[in-house]
Amino acid sequence: MHRLIQPIRNTGRSVTIDNWFTNVSLADELLNRKLTLLGILRKNKTQIPPEFKITKNYPIFSFYFRFCEKKF
Repeated sequence: MHRLIQPIRNTGRSVTIDNWFTNVSLADELLNRKLTLLGILRKNKTQIPPEFKITKNYPIFSFYFRFCEKKF
């Protein structure tokens, strides 16, 4: 990942990645390099912040958007 983002470090851009690679520690690492992350968090990831947890049942094939003010 470090080699891939090298040309855009410190540019304030957003990196979009697949849900296989999305995790909170990567988002923190990219934020330290002045980049943001856009991706889907799998519900079985252990690092999901409490504000990202699903609090009610949503219909199949639906989605909801969350963000963490502390991070972004």
